[in-house]
Amino acid sequence: MHFSLTRTGNKIDQVYLIINIPVFSQSHCNTTKKVVPGIQNMNLTKNEPLKPHQRWNQQLVSMSIILLIVLASINYLVDPYQVFHSNTFYPSATSNERFNKVEYLLNHKKQYNAFLLGSSRMGVFDPRWFNHDHTHYYNLSVFSGDAKDSLQMLMLLKEKGIHIKEVILGLDLFPFIEKHRTRPASLQHHPLVTGVSYANYYVKHLFNSSLYQSYLKLEQHYGQRSFTFNYTTGQWSLNAMDDLRDKDPAKYHQRFFSESSRPPMTVNFQERRFIGLKRLITWLKNNSTKTRIFIHPFSHLHQNRFAKDTFKELRQRIKLIAPEAYDFSVRLNWTYNTANYYEKKHYRVRLARKIVLVLKRQKNQYIVKQRP
Repeated sequence: MHFSLTRTGNKIDQVYLIINIPVFSQSHCNTTKKVVPGIQNMNLTKNEPLKPHQRWNQQLVSMSIILLIVLASINYLVDPYQVFHSNTFYPSATSNERFNKVEYLLNHKKQYNAFLLGSSRMGVFDPRWFNHDHTHYYNLSVFSGDAKDSLQMLMLLKEKGIHIKEVILGLDLFPFIEKHRTRPASLQHHPLVTGVSYANYYVKHLFNSSLYQSYLKLEQHYGQRSFTFNYTTGQWSLNAMDDLRDKDPAKYHQRFFSESSRPPMTVNFQERRFIGLKRLITWLKNNSTKTRIFIHPFSHLHQNRFAKDTFKELRQRIKLIAPEAYDFSVRLNWTYNTANYYEKKHYRVRLARKIVLVLKRQKNQYIVKQRP
């Protein structure tokens, strides 16, 4: 049994399940009884009925094939990660940013030459806010994004002929404290980034266990759209969160901004993550890419979830690597104002606009200050 698919551009046209069933003579079956245990005594004559265990084996194989076909059909038709582009459903939170953003940029190579990088906190930035003097930004931030993610994507874009004139990088806490990084289907890189074949990539997505993700995508499409993507800019938005806040501000505050009763977490910083940041900055310098870096304005509730000196150490270690990095985490008038946040982790567009205004005033605050 094997699979075959046809692809046009970024769209999968057809997927075939091909099953080869060899026909054995009775004598051949007798010679292979040790190779295929469980059916060695199987009589294939028409007049003799199958034995119970033979019938059970046959039913098990048939059901397995049917389940695979059903799973592949759902994954292809619903397309929860939006990699097949097989429908017109709205993108949901299950959409694979790493695939779709790179795919979009590869199909619009001349449109962008500057990029916003980082994790989901960067998703609320409209990249057009930073456009200037023939410099056109795209929001290339991704869910759970770190320096390694950014470097891998930038290297591919450069290899494919996309000029990288400027970048703005927002730094988060979690990439520097994670011991292990899991890669569910929604966080898988574009096949050209990892070097796997398109066929291998698509087959894995066809048979990935994604029933819950498919349900979420359908719920987002036919119900209230709490989360939206715009791949023409790379930006995402939480419109439903704003609507929920407007309907009942007190209830919203109680739900999303209540103080945690759990003790603060003690974390261990991962040295290899800081090495990854150094590699990214070195690559940007070597390519004469104007680079601005800032530390996010973490809400005080989020900062309180960690041991007292966690963010102080984070700031110190980042400054050793990138002294020019702008630190918004110490702006208490921002971080103590819950109106600036959707919840404890992600800030709203209103705070993103404030960051943009500060960065625009710091025009010369570059890691790489001048192109040669």
